[in-house]
Amino acid sequence: MPTFDNVIITWDGAVVLPETEVSMDLKGIEKFIAKVCVQDAVYWGNPVATGTGTVTFDPPIAIKVRWDDLLEQNKVIASHKEDEQDRAVILTTSDLDVGGMIMLGTLVDILPYDTTKPYNIPNTFEIRKWEKNPMVKSSTIFVRKYYL
Repeated sequence: MPTFDNVIITWDGAVVLPETEVSMDLKGIEKFIAKVCVQDAVYWGNPVATGTGTVTFDPPIAIKVRWDDLLEQNKVIASHKEDEQDRAVILTTSDLDVGGMIMLGTLVDILPYDTTKPYNIPNTFEIRKWEKNPMVKSSTIFVRKYYL
């Protein structure tokens, strides 16, 4: 059985093995978040209302995320309406836009669809809110959490 140095176990029990692909420019918690962001996602940023009831976006890009579904947990513990519940929380090292759209998957997964209208692509969700908190004693290192 192989063994690894510096194995990380996250709060939910996921095991993260050391990777050499994580950027050496990242430090501390950002480096840790980069290591746990192993899932592929497609992101449409820069939402702009057209004035005709639609929204335009920048072309989709591929990003790495840590995607945790919350909807089932919220059904058990939440006392507010389902449409106000968060579907998922996402960790990433990238800055994303509130109102942007995101989907768990790859750019290949969206080829059959009109990529200029991500709101019509199944399992694509709007980023509804975010948290960007600086680390203690730092003005340049942040933890980014996005809620769908």
